Amino acid sequence: MAFRFISNADRLSALRVRAEQALKDLPEQAHAFQSDMADLDRLIEDLRVYRVELELQNEELQLAQQRAELASIRHQQLFDHMPLPAVVLDQAGHIQSSNNLAQLWLGERGNYIPADGRLVRGLDPRSRTALRKALNDRNAVSETVLHGLALKTAENVERHIDVHLLRLPDSYHMDHHVVALLVDRTADVAISSQRQLFQTLIDSSDDLIFSTDRRGRFTLANQAMLDALQKDMAGLMGQPRDAVMSVRDAIAHEISDQKILGTGLTLSTEEEMFIPQRGEMRYFATHKFPLIALDGHTTGVGCISRDITAERHNAQLQRLSEAVFLNATEAIIVTDANARILRVNPAFERMSGFSASTVIGRKTSMLRSGRQDAAFYRHLWASLTEGGRWQGELSNRHATGLYYTVVSTITALHNDHGTLTGYMAVQTDISRLMTAESEVVRLSLLDTLTALPNRALLMDRMTQLLAQARRQENRFCIMFSDLDHFKDVNDSMGHNVGDELLIGIAQRLRAHVREQDTVARLGGDEFVVLLPQTSREAALTLADKLLDALQQPMRIGGVAAYHPHLSMGIAMFPEDGDTLELLLRNADTAMYAAKTQGRGRVLLYHPLMSEENTRLFDTHNGLSNALLNGELRLFLQPKFRLSDMALTGAEALVRWERPGVGLTLPGDFISVAEKTGLLAAIDQWMLQQVVAALSGWTQQGAWPAHCHIAVNQSASDLANVQWLPHVSGLLQTWGLAPGLLQIELTESDLLQPSADMLQRLNSLRALGIELAIDDFGTGYSSLSYLKSLPISVIKIDQSFVRDMLTDENDRTLVEAMVSLAHKLGHTVVAEGVETRHQADMLATLGCEAGQGYLLSPAVTVAEFEARFLPQLSP
Repeated sequence: MAFRFISNADRLSALRVRAEQALKDLPEQAHAFQSDMADLDRLIEDLRVYRVELELQNEELQLAQQRAELASIRHQQLFDHMPLPAVVLDQAGHIQSSNNLAQLWLGERGNYIPADGRLVRGLDPRSRTALRKALNDRNAVSETVLHGLALKTAENVERHIDVHLLRLPDSYHMDHHVVALLVDRTADVAISSQRQLFQTLIDSSDDLIFSTDRRGRFTLANQAMLDALQKDMAGLMGQPRDAVMSVRDAIAHEISDQKILGTGLTLSTEEEMFIPQRGEMRYFATHKFPLIALDGHTTGVGCISRDITAERHNAQLQRLSEAVFLNATEAIIVTDANARILRVNPAFERMSGFSASTVIGRKTSMLRSGRQDAAFYRHLWASLTEGGRWQGELSNRHATGLYYTVVSTITALHNDHGTLTGYMAVQTDISRLMTAESEVVRLSLLDTLTALPNRALLMDRMTQLLAQARRQENRFCIMFSDLDHFKDVNDSMGHNVGDELLIGIAQRLRAHVREQDTVARLGGDEFVVLLPQTSREAALTLADKLLDALQQPMRIGGVAAYHPHLSMGIAMFPEDGDTLELLLRNADTAMYAAKTQGRGRVLLYHPLMSEENTRLFDTHNGLSNALLNGELRLFLQPKFRLSDMALTGAEALVRWERPGVGLTLPGDFISVAEKTGLLAAIDQWMLQQVVAALSGWTQQGAWPAHCHIAVNQSASDLANVQWLPHVSGLLQTWGLAPGLLQIELTESDLLQPSADMLQRLNSLRALGIELAIDDFGTGYSSLSYLKSLPISVIKIDQSFVRDMLTDENDRTLVEAMVSLAHKLGHTVVAEGVETRHQADMLATLGCEAGQGYLLSPAVTVAEFEARFLPQLSP
């Protein structure tokens, strides 16, 4: 339309010029008027036509202008009412136009328009630089986004914004102009800051803080939780609990989560959890609560667990300390810094005759008998002031008015800052001891043959020494010695010569010990040397010296050079016993061990020399003989399908037909075999017996291909590089199909399988031998280990089956273990099934098979062959 309008105007101007020229020439050309009239008429007609066209064009121009103005108004209204603040900027950052929201942020339009108003004046220096760089970027695309700018508005409010720069095309006559959209990110920044602050706050806690969704997958964890599980945030988020926690802990958390999700209530409890970071069980006080979204739905469970292991330990120590205080045989008195009694124990009440209520709040001076002068007490307090400790004898007054003597140890008590807070006195009544000493003086305290202290005097001195050692925290030694082959001397040379030998030994012993040491004869050829304040090293040195001296030649009964020999055992207080009886017994045990190891030597007591050591020795010898003499017996316990009680195989078990004892169960000797290295030999014997039995039955056509016999093997077997070739060779030798054999390994053996063990297990599985985990649920293995094992069967320990009908927790655990096993693609066998109700419940929970007394206990191979083999016939 614009171009047409301009062309017609030019034509109109040309016509006007032609008309004016014609009028000027009219007088001169009157004579030609008639001839030109036709031309003039045509000119006037053309002028009229073009005038009409011009008027039409003017109307169209006005209409177009109205439309443009209307569109401009609409565009301005759209611009002004945009949901985002928007401004038009030139290349220098001057604001050319702004909408209503921009005016709310930047102030009225008149405050920054015309060109002296700059958006950049409200930006901080970093943001201002970023904007100028973007506005002058020659290579910028049609849209540029600047993130994280800071703008201070007209109301002096700082906002965090993103700026979207939209470049306007040159056809709008606005070259180098851009529309800037201001997106407020203040709330997002605040939320992000709050989230970071929240994470920082929970990371600063030593408690385990985490949350899971309704399916048990981790959605939040603090650093303490990550450290405990030895995971990073990326490796934990979205993971289910059973992939990073032990099976037992994962099941326990699943049970408590379901309670919370079902009831919507919080739950506080104390629990045990296995912490991989520490490699041990820890006690936690756990608080769980539902996570509720804005719409009211529960999205998961939050958990805060505080490690209370140390608190429980301290509480136990406190209870122990209180028990010691209340049950101590010595009187204990606790006072404040002014010697006023705060507390006494029951032993004090018995010793002094005063009740606790009578003495509390009064000074300890109420107990003084008056038999010790002021100088004595000045010395006592001086010792306490200078050294913080005093020890000695005190004469006290009993509630009845009588006197009694105590050995007292008083200790000054200080707080963490070194300030004196009070005193503690421990007192032992020695009145009876003093009376007993007087009585001993009256009685015969010496051995009539050797003139050494007899048993009574020895025990008296040991009692005193024990009390003193306890008070002063000293050590002492008891040497128990016995003459080697003394019976031979009596039998061959007579008792007189035997007595002569005993006298000579007594003299040599007495001659080579210290003045404060005691040498006593207990009776027969037994001598005891009591060494106060002696270390283990000093006792050994003296013992060697005594043995050398005693073995020197001696003249007895006409024999000029008899060489006596002694066996000696040493027990130390307090390491080897805290009572006289225990010390003497342990010294005697060490002496007996010296005799069994060749006589004529000295041995220090060790706990392994006790009755357990004797039992271990006997069992070890018996097992060694059992393997050589064929005393082990193979027993089989049938396995059955829970749905119809049909037999599916058996488990091989070992029994020991012990001479003089009878049939011995594995619980009485397997642990000994494991400690002494005989377990591998027993496992090999078991494997050999099972393979031989299966081979015979299959050759007879009596054993079906779908049944198997399970044999227990230990982790030490798998650690032996020769074990797998042995199993493979055994199968080849007997021509047995591998699928008839199943190897059972306990869960504890597979806690953290090594790469070599996994390789052997996979190789074993490749042979066609099934692998089963025995005693499942009793260890602390997690599914992250279990899922990597090439197992096919999981056996639930009988401890869960036993009470599952009466204990809801056991039933829930069994149900969870069956579910977990099935999710891993394994079948489940329950041990210890004794009743039909247990079998029905297990079948209901999805357990496939069981074994236990409901069908049969373990029986001999012969009985199994007679009773059950016909049922297994193909």
